[in-house]
Amino acid sequence: MEPTKWPEAEVACQSHGRNSHLASIHSAEENDFIFHLMGKPLDYTKGRAYWIGAHDTFKEGSFMWTDGSKYNFRTFPADQPDGLPGENYLGSWTLQNGFVTWNDYGASWSFPFVCKYTLRNSCRDPCV
Repeated sequence: MEPTKWPEAEVACQSHGRNSHLASIHSAEENDFIFHLMGKPLDYTKGRAYWIGAHDTFKEGSFMWTDGSKYNFRTFPADQPDGLPGENYLGSWTLQNGFVTWNDYGASWSFPFVCKYTLRNSCRDPCV
């Protein structure tokens, strides 16, 4: 996947249909799953990070997921997010103490990205 700026990555995800957006992450397990899916050691200085679907473009420090789901999980190192002007888009950042952490980046950064979409349920409730 080609490194892309965050707004273009969200558009690319939406083009897949099926309510597809940049990935929202709601647990440590989901965060780890996506990290292993991407298969690269994290090093944002070498472009080895990836976009996820949260931003705070409407209010600094109030992150929201592009898919509209509740922002109920976060994993920032102690000094992040730092609230610098123009850093409104979340991406992976680094491993700290064995955990994948996030950072807020500006619109000029380009990273690979992870899309997430809902599979249609083909069975009737209860689905076994």
